[in-house]
Amino acid sequence: MGLFFKSADEKAAEQRKKDEIMEKGTSYMGYPLQNLGPITSQSVVTIKMHPNEQKISLVSGKNKLELPYDRIIGFSINDAATLSSQKISVGGMLIGTALFGTTGGIAGALHKKGNSKISWIGTLVYESKDGENKEINFLTYTIGNPDKKTFQMNQFEMLMNKIAVRRYEGTTFEL
Repeated sequence: MGLFFKSADEKAAEQRKKDEIMEKGTSYMGYPLQNLGPITSQSVVTIKMHPNEQKISLVSGKNKLELPYDRIIGFSINDAATLSSQKISVGGMLIGTALFGTTGGIAGALHKKGNSKISWIGTLVYESKDGENKEINFLTYTIGNPDKKTFQMNQFEMLMNKIAVRRYEGTTFEL
């Protein structure tokens, strides 16, 4: 290490330490849009990062699933809000059910115009044990501006994608 200048490796190591500190305190909550083994689509799931063990956990009550960091391909959170009338929306229910099953139907039926409750879809893309790319989708509600993700959403999404990029560090690609 130089007196005033740090090498690229030293800077990367420092950044990794900072990221791991942030990972320990960051989580995401949502309703899975499909059953995940013992975790049903009507339950609330919390996704937590465990940098010391190099894995994430998906926890719902007493049920827990784990996924190693090296199988994470990416994570994104996208706006899924569609506002309807002040009453229960039959159209919202039909669209929600068609897109997301029973949970989507309930959410679509209860959305009200002018309500600041916004729904988002979190998508975790991962590699299965068989080497297939798979995804899990989560419905998440937040209060606020529909055009902006919360700070926690942005932070979780950024950290998950940094984890995903690590699996390709040092790999050369050809197009």
